[in-house]
Amino acid sequence: SERRSRGRGVGCQYAVGLLTTVLLGELLLRSLGFGQPVLYVTDARFGYYPAPNQHTRRYGGVVTTNQFGMRAPDYTPDKPEGSFRVLMIGDSTLWGGSYVDQSELYARRVEQSLEPLHAEQRVQVLNIGVNGWGPFNKLGYVRTFGTFGADLVIVCLPHWDVARKAHGPERGVFYDSDSPPHFAIEEILIHYIWKYRVRMMGRESDASRAWQTQRGIDLYVELSDVLEEEGAEVLVEVLPSRSAGVQGEATAREKETVDRLSRAMAARGLS
Repeated sequence: SERRSRGRGVGCQYAVGLLTTVLLGELLLRSLGFGQPVLYVTDARFGYYPAPNQHTRRYGGVVTTNQFGMRAPDYTPDKPEGSFRVLMIGDSTLWGGSYVDQSELYARRVEQSLEPLHAEQRVQVLNIGVNGWGPFNKLGYVRTFGTFGADLVIVCLPHWDVARKAHGPERGVFYDSDSPPHFAIEEILIHYIWKYRVRMMGRESDASRAWQTQRGIDLYVELSDVLEEEGAEVLVEVLPSRSAGVQGEATAREKETVDRLSRAMAARGLS
């Protein structure tokens, strides 16, 4: 009986130690912003977008979304009289990531820079950028919500966005607004499970990527057509890759994709 009693005591010590470690880990992760991730809404018309009216702090940066899922002030649907509106639409580069504070997003900085130059006309910069978005998502969002009366629309994309497939949040680390994680540790586990799943999916075939690239170019041209039909001036901004931006030399694939997109846009009189 003495041995059994000692065994139970050791087991209890291990259990208490494990529980204490888990609790300390949970508290540490929550202090870094985990456990309260940005939540997303699934929408069949354009895949997914950030759930409206969120406010959370992640890794030291504040993330706030307005009624349209934009990481921007809560602008009205219609452009105020006497103002000039810019709509920026893109992917994670425009979203900024949770490491970037709301005030440091380049859409917000553009707005701050333009305000002093247009004292007689208020400038508003609306921005909808979402992690993983490609041409299907951007076109679907515009068809659903419109252009908000924008005078100028800037379509932002890295060259690899052209080949992104139409998909919902199931292919990325996204947390649905209807089923958010309850614990910070749960969020971390989901993240690593996603990374493992992506690695197991394997590499996309060259034929599939080539088809998707052409499809993406067609969708970007269609998006530009829709924006112009809404009365907006359209600019397509292709962001340089790390190789092109840091080393000054774009990869062969980047050059080819940008050239094909440019020629397709030029054929429709777009820039």
